[in-house]
Amino acid sequence: LAVSFRAQGLSVHALAYDQGEEASVLALRDAIVERSGKVDVLVNNAGGSPPADTTTASPRFTERIIALNLLSAIYTSQRANHHMQQLRGGAIVNIGSVVSMRPSPTVAAYGAAKAGLV
Repeated sequence: LAVSFRAQGLSVHALAYDQGEEASVLALRDAIVERSGKVDVLVNNAGGSPPADTTTASPRFTERIIALNLLSAIYTSQRANHHMQQLRGGAIVNIGSVVSMRPSPTVAAYGAAKAGLV
């Protein structure tokens, strides 16, 4: 999903994609750089987790929750940072969760991942 618009001399490109897939992250970076020539701001807002009993959650379930809520932000930030450093600046905003400071037995992996962002 891609949305582009101009307002008050600013060009904004918003794209939604699958952060868990490296090829998708690379395609996002390339699309933004192609359209605007730079990356000024990245907002890592992906996240979520279905409730699951932490004592019985499978390793695969836990890995997927960590990948979505922590690793995807790291990978995306690395890609954006590369372009930001070339242009001497930019901002990366990571969206956390109150669960990162208040553990819950049904979203432990989610809370741990968001604590990693904090």
